[in-house]
Amino acid sequence: MSNAVFKTERLQLRRFVPGDASFVLALLNEPSFKQYIGDKGVNTLADAIAYIEQGPLANYDKYGYGVLVAERCEDGEPAGMCGLFRRDNLDHPDLGFAFLARYCRMGYATEASCGVIGWARDTLRLPLLAAIVNEENLRSRALIEKLGFRYEGAYRMSGEDEDLRYYALSLERG
Repeated sequence: MSNAVFKTERLQLRRFVPGDASFVLALLNEPSFKQYIGDKGVNTLADAIAYIEQGPLANYDKYGYGVLVAERCEDGEPAGMCGLFRRDNLDHPDLGFAFLARYCRMGYATEASCGVIGWARDTLRLPLLAAIVNEENLRSRALIEKLGFRYEGAYRMSGEDEDLRYYALSLERG
């Protein structure tokens, strides 16, 4: 597939396409997504297409990377998304991930995140990755820490009134 970026043992991580709208609509409306990441206002297929075009597709064009669809190799089903986000007030891209509830607790987030870290280090040659996590999202915090990210302090997104936990991971070989 032309938009495939890389494969892991059980997943293919590929670029989003507008045809992923129904998957995006389902994922962004998962209760855990809304609770820990936020309500993105994606309530229709048209909203989902706009989200894909203004988010992932725009980031691929602007930065050469972005968030990717994590698709199961065994059946081609999108299980979640994992990749790199650019924030206006962060110096480095941050690792982000979200998976449909039916695919949680299967190790996909760990597998996809490890793949993204390798891609960021070996292909994109990035020196450092950030990760920002909701204080109450204990499972994501545990994964970020398992991946080797170190807690650096509080972080507040533009226009938000709640602090998040800011982590960093050096990718420089040393």
